[in-house]
Amino acid sequence: MLTYEQRLAEFAHGKRLLRLPRPVRDRAGAYCDACGSNQPRTLYALKDLSRDRFHFVGDTCLTRLAKSGAVLKRYGRESGQKAYESEMAQRTHELDGGEAAAQEASAGETAPPTYQLLLGPRWRSCSISKCRARSSRPTRGKSS
Repeated sequence: MLTYEQRLAEFAHGKRLLRLPRPVRDRAGAYCDACGSNQPRTLYALKDLSRDRFHFVGDTCLTRLAKSGAVLKRYGRESGQKAYESEMAQRTHELDGGEAAAQEASAGETAPPTYQLLLGPRWRSCSISKCRARSSRPTRGKSS
């Protein structure tokens, strides 16, 4: 099992990350892309300049990544909240597209296919049924 520092190093490897303004707060079912924790109440958006994708990390991971030099000191122009919406839509689209391709490829196979997702270390290499179960978690509402 990887230690916390090893997970952060693996996440940051080969990436040039730029922090975006306006963090994403209180999203149900949100995970830190760096460590896989489901505990962060605030996610900070990081843009991977080499791949033009977005990643979302919690407070502690952001601090550690910044100290290690993985996050550039300047800020990006996009809003973190808008980046979150667009990235989650893209990940969902990739999940749906991967599912259709996996079903076509496994027409004659008995074992469920596995494929890589871009939803953080906790979601990597999971079967279709597990990914659907995780993505269909009920949303958390505010009580009055």
